[in-house]
Amino acid sequence: MRQADELDGDTLVRSDNNEEWLRYDALFGIEEPQAVSTPEGDTHTFSSDPKIIQENVADPFNKAKTDLQGYIKSIDAKKQAAEVLTDLRAMNFRDEIAPLDAQTFALLKKDFVFWAVFFLGVSPTLLVTLSSSGAQLTGFLLFFAAIWGVIFKNFIIAETSSWRLPLSALFFTGVLAIPIYLVVMGFLPDFYTGLPGSDNFLLRFLGSIFTTGASEELLKIIPVVGYIAWKKSEALPLTIITLGVFSGLGFAAFENISYASMAILKSIDLTFRHGAAGLAQGVEEAMVNVMLRSMSLVFAHATFSGIFAYFIAIGFITKRRRIALGLVGLALAATAHGFYNFLWSVQDLLPSVITALSFMLFYSYLTKIRIITGSSSSDGGEIIR
Repeated sequence: MRQADELDGDTLVRSDNNEEWLRYDALFGIEEPQAVSTPEGDTHTFSSDPKIIQENVADPFNKAKTDLQGYIKSIDAKKQAAEVLTDLRAMNFRDEIAPLDAQTFALLKKDFVFWAVFFLGVSPTLLVTLSSSGAQLTGFLLFFAAIWGVIFKNFIIAETSSWRLPLSALFFTGVLAIPIYLVVMGFLPDFYTGLPGSDNFLLRFLGSIFTTGASEELLKIIPVVGYIAWKKSEALPLTIITLGVFSGLGFAAFENISYASMAILKSIDLTFRHGAAGLAQGVEEAMVNVMLRSMSLVFAHATFSGIFAYFIAIGFITKRRRIALGLVGLALAATAHGFYNFLWSVQDLLPSVITALSFMLFYSYLTKIRIITGSSSSDGGEIIR
């Protein structure tokens, strides 16, 4: 059994010369590994396993290696921090953070993109500082009209003369002409003024064109006629069209104020009749109404009056058939305007078709007048004589 290594220290054995049974380890002098107490008080057992011996030898080396790496990293971090501090001390903060000098300001004053984005981004936050919600609403309606004004003047018509005349046309129509228009409409026969609200389908259609469309387009053309009467032969064709467009923008912006008030009153009525559900519906409808009229109706009004102004400009250029061309322009603008209004009572998608077709016509007219006048985007459409 000893040769087969089947004995352990606790096995009782005896020799041939001794009848007493003894422990195997006592008989042959074999001792168990003794526990050694470390300085820390932990008890370890020494092993002859090569793998364990290798781990015990490698531990101090790995610890020393880790300590060395940490020390090197700390040196690198201190060096990097010193470099950052040196860079900060050498930096010219005025040039790096606020490079605004006379040359920069001179460039910014002429940079259209800067001022356009500045206007779009900053104006809304300024409008909400107004004291009353009514003033804020008016400000936002004018804000959207101004956005369309920038798009029409600088990108669609590409007319780069002063903003003074276009803005004058916008505020003249919105502030002065609309009140006068309402007074004049009060003296006209009730049958004529009541056609757009008629219960009869055909009369409502005719009223949309001949009452609403014709009267409003005649109102919006006043700044154009005034400009031609003032400038006479010095009037520029593209400026004529621009004034027509801005007059339409002013009319739509200030008309939207009354429609916003009507939407608020409708919300109140729905609240009284249906409670919280009516309030929620009324608020949602008011929000949609204001957004729709601010974006789409303003654009449509500008396009209709731009079409009318184009025919006025053509009559001014050719110096013939002026009345006939003016009547054609009025008929087209009033018809497009009337269809736009009327189709809202038929199907909500159809007014967008009218708007799209009207803008296609307007843009083709712009192309034609540039060909006739030989104008570019920088001269306002000077007449070739």
